[in-house]
Amino acid sequence: MDAQYDAVREHIASQAHLLGAIRLPKSTFAGIAATEVQTDILFLRKRQRAEAVEANWLKLGTVPDSLRHPQCYERYLPINAWYAEHPQFCIGRIRRESNGYEDVPVAVFEGDLEAALGERIALLPADAYRPVAHQAAPLRVVVPAEAGARPGSYRLHQGRVHRVEGSEMVDVHDQLNATQRARITGLCAIRDHARALLDAQLADENDGRLGHLRAMLNGTYERFVSRYGCLSTRANALAFRRDPDYPLLLSLEHYDEEADTARKAALFTRRTLTRVVEPSTAGEPAEALAASIQWRGRVDPAYMAELLGAPEAAVLEALAGVGQVFLDPADGEWKTTDDYLSGNVKAKLKQAVLSGSTYQRNIDALERVQPEDLPPAAIEPRLGAVWIPALEVEAFIQQVLELKDCQVGYSAEAGAWSVKYGEWEARQNVKVTQEFGTSRMNAIELVQCALNVQVPTVRDRDPLTDKYFVNPDETLAAREKLGLIKERFAGWAFEDTERREKLCRIYNDLFNATR
Repeated sequence: MDAQYDAVREHIASQAHLLGAIRLPKSTFAGIAATEVQTDILFLRKRQRAEAVEANWLKLGTVPDSLRHPQCYERYLPINAWYAEHPQFCIGRIRRESNGYEDVPVAVFEGDLEAALGERIALLPADAYRPVAHQAAPLRVVVPAEAGARPGSYRLHQGRVHRVEGSEMVDVHDQLNATQRARITGLCAIRDHARALLDAQLADENDGRLGHLRAMLNGTYERFVSRYGCLSTRANALAFRRDPDYPLLLSLEHYDEEADTARKAALFTRRTLTRVVEPSTAGEPAEALAASIQWRGRVDPAYMAELLGAPEAAVLEALAGVGQVFLDPADGEWKTTDDYLSGNVKAKLKQAVLSGSTYQRNIDALERVQPEDLPPAAIEPRLGAVWIPALEVEAFIQQVLELKDCQVGYSAEAGAWSVKYGEWEARQNVKVTQEFGTSRMNAIELVQCALNVQVPTVRDRDPLTDKYFVNPDETLAAREKLGLIKERFAGWAFEDTERREKLCRIYNDLFNATR
């Protein structure tokens, strides 16, 4: 209510009428939420369409003398104009207090809050909420939708325009003007003729039947264009763009927007679709494999053997011999080359090796497609990266921070790291308290911040208000030490050859294993 910028208040005012507001004292929720915060109760009524927006509470005013706290000596203390004009709705007196970030006006009250709130509620206008008289909605005329009618499409029924909604067709004829009705009627005819011609092609109808349907489409299209222009014009788009088949109509012509002319698509002159027939035979294993993928969606040995009239084993051996199929040891299914030699090829190679020499063909093929390992220079061993084992972080603390009594753990379920250590030993460790830490945050606390992607912040308590505020100097010092720890870990991780090779192997196996 007292914000300098009134964007939120303007948004609320555009939707609702303010009947009244009551400002609660800052201590209202102290006993419940252990916090003190300025709270306003707004009483709103939904705005009627023609109702004007009142502006008296959108701006700020100044605290009147009757509301100013005896300990407040500021003459022009800002407050919402509603309270400036209606001070009786504020419970308590106004003065400035810090909220931890800045000084803000708050209400201070030491009396009976429940009684005071009841008194303010009694001041609100009575009978403000009244039921709104609703006009009866026009009668919807519906009929069952035709079989196969797409939701949202236009349909003609007994000479009237209808729109498909679910399983019904709703009469929208009277919602359209005469020109819109004529356009929609003509576009529906073109759509239906085009759809009939396409269906006939897929059904492999004879040329005579296709010629008749093509002539019907040409005639309907030419009559429409001569009166209403190309299908792609803006006027036709506005009339029919909600129909899900409008893209089909756009595909019937090649439209030149600059010249406002169009050429007919190929559908008007020749067959554009051919019915695909499932084969009953195949001339070679590769052809049978292609048919199996197209018609079965997988490598189907029995189907391929039937097409070739040969034993399954012979067909599979012929295909496997030229590297077109592989038997996957993970599930015992035959896979195409593209399928088997893609994905996590490192895991597949391990599976093939463990499965024995029977899968030597798989092993040879998988070895040829293994991704090249990324070098250490391309890998960043960041402190807190989940791919780095907890034992390595523990070793870093023991070796670099020289704190032997520590235990590092990572919970994948919680996505959080933990570090357990001896506090007495840490306090005696100069590296922990000074070189890599500060007097307010030791190095182990900073390591935990890095592991859990947290930014260290040091806060002090104000003895007067009992509130905490950020200590900028100590916070900056802690963050500088955190940067030093991260930099030292990145260097330490790859200092040792054995550790470097181990971490690079883990990274490549996890993140550089797919093809």
